[in-house]
Amino acid sequence: MIQVVVVKWGARYSAAHVNNTFEEICKLSTREIKCVCVTDDAAGLADFIEYKPFPDWGRWYETLKKGCRLKLSIFEPGLLNRDLPTLFFDLDTMILGDVAELVKELEKNGGMYMCRGHFIPFWRILSVVKKVVKHYYYYGNSPILAFYP
Repeated sequence: MIQVVVVKWGARYSAAHVNNTFEEICKLSTREIKCVCVTDDAAGLADFIEYKPFPDWGRWYETLKKGCRLKLSIFEPGLLNRDLPTLFFDLDTMILGDVAELVKELEKNGGMYMCRGHFIPFWRILSVVKKVVKHYYYYGNSPILAFYP
């Protein structure tokens, strides 16, 4: 089983969008999918989607809503099943294939996988970067993540 998680807050994406995204992921996957949505509004989510409220971060919650920082909630201890390989997708990510392919390397080697960052193009000098930071790529982008919680 693979755990797939999305984060939804505010009005930018509807429950219907979340439902359709998970329906497509499940339809295309060769493995069983546990669907999780971390949200401040679970109204309209399909029954097969597990709803998780945002952690109680007190006065920080309103600050974290500005931008993409609420995505950090997926790392809150106990929020997700820590034994399942987990994929996170931004809701504006188009998924056209089997997400099970994305967890093969994760299951083999562990770690965290994310998109390479494009803010600073380290991939152009990756051989030099690897000599400096060894086996760690230290800057990434978070529309897609693969990890064990």
